[in-house]
Amino acid sequence: MEVDRFPEVGVILSPNKKPRPGRFLPLQVSGISMPDRPKHPHQWRFSAQVTAGFFRQHAGANPRPLAQNREGGRLNFQAQLTRHQLGKGLLDLRRVRLHARQSIYNGGREFTVLGLGWGKFWHIGPVRIGAERFDNLIGGGSPFFFDRPELRHEWRPSLRIVTGGWEFEYNARIDGERGGLFNQVFSLRKRCRCLSPRITYRTRRQEIGIELSFVGLSDQRPVRTSVADAGRLDDPGD
Repeated sequence: MEVDRFPEVGVILSPNKKPRPGRFLPLQVSGISMPDRPKHPHQWRFSAQVTAGFFRQHAGANPRPLAQNREGGRLNFQAQLTRHQLGKGLLDLRRVRLHARQSIYNGGREFTVLGLGWGKFWHIGPVRIGAERFDNLIGGGSPFFFDRPELRHEWRPSLRIVTGGWEFEYNARIDGERGGLFNQVFSLRKRCRCLSPRITYRTRRQEIGIELSFVGLSDQRPVRTSVADAGRLDDPGD
């Protein structure tokens, strides 16, 4: 399925000192990216946006009933609240995410999404294992297939090994509603001072991505150049 996304205009609100310009908030709680080691892990971070745009959806070869040729406008309100660490001891939760979205379409249809995400992680030497849980509650209906959460209930186990300048990472997405694997992501990165290459394989679309991160050039986020797989919505935030 393909989507023509004409220029979408809007306003992003965030009290953060260094918000990411030009990035619209994700449409589901599992798409919120969070860093592994933030400077203020106990700080709540809030972002909100209001956007309006026009879309054309092309069903292509997608066999699902909702993947039909459609077009129309959308007014979108959404907000998210995140915190890297919440609680202590056994009640310690990581990567806590709250998400709310209200979409209004021409013709009077409305679509609501409320999402909650959290995770638990353990470190054993160079190995980190963990799992995250995402739940999206929806109401109303959207004329667009791409507007709906990929999974309403999701488990995401993960494994990361960092040793000798190499980093291996595995993430799985499990459908908590119907069961079964939705996607698997294998990633191998070589950590260097200036250049950090990474190769990624995703089983869902059988895609191989090559990414180069140039670090140390400025105080901004690393500049990334990717081949064959620019989108990283299926990945947890790094």
